Amino acid sequence: QQSNKTDTRQSFGQESELLHLRQLLRDKQARLLIAEDNPISRRLLNSLLKECAVIDTVQDGEEAILACKNQGYSAILLDLHMPKFNGLETATRIRQQSKCNAHTPIILISANGLDLQQTDLHQAGIQFAMQKPIDEQQLLRHLLPLIAEPRQPAIDWSVCVAKLSGNIPLATEFLAEFVKELHKNHEELQTIFATNDCEALERIVHQIHGACCFCGVSALQKQAAHLEKRLRQAKTSGEVKQDFLHLLAEIEAVLSEYAELYVA
Repeated sequence: QQSNKTDTRQSFGQESELLHLRQLLRDKQARLLIAEDNPISRRLLNSLLKECAVIDTVQDGEEAILACKNQGYSAILLDLHMPKFNGLETATRIRQQSKCNAHTPIILISANGLDLQQTDLHQAGIQFAMQKPIDEQQLLRHLLPLIAEPRQPAIDWSVCVAKLSGNIPLATEFLAEFVKELHKNHEELQTIFATNDCEALERIVHQIHGACCFCGVSALQKQAAHLEKRLRQAKTSGEVKQDFLHLLAEIEAVLSEYAELYVA
């Protein structure tokens, strides 16, 4: 009887932890990509995670690489043995080709534990490996620490592409020109701020605000609109100093993210 009570408490404890882990994943507002060629395994992984995250599923490495080109993910789950490109090749190509997922956590999954032991995960840019069958509790324990807290990226590449009707080469060129001009704006703004010329400041901020509309830089766009509005009433640059510094910070975030993720 005592053993039954202990088993019951352990069962309740495990169930409580699982519910907690599921809620933590919901709070992350995660979008996950599952690449698995076996339809049963793919359906199982999807069923384990779909209530707590947005899930995209593909059935081979080639489809995974394509999915990653225009969509950023919170984490990517790759089966080791897939047609066209295996999990290692897929991870390597995602790291090389995907601007949105250059640093996205990747979990490798295999039915053979020996395969995982002999695999150079680090070289392929893989953070963790798991062996089938996949246990939901174990998966969440390993997945959650890898997923960053939800935040708005400085540059949303998928928005940039969508604004230009899905034309990736044009979006690439447009974003590069925008960033080139933004470098100039960053210097000009600081020079003009020191001269106390609010009208000149407003003109440049207005230009930045307009250009933002096509580049998926929502935080910068929002701050530019806010500062532009404030400058219309300001008589001295000192009146808008904090908002001005905030704009500079948003510009620097875009420049930094572009240099890190978008420059070959």
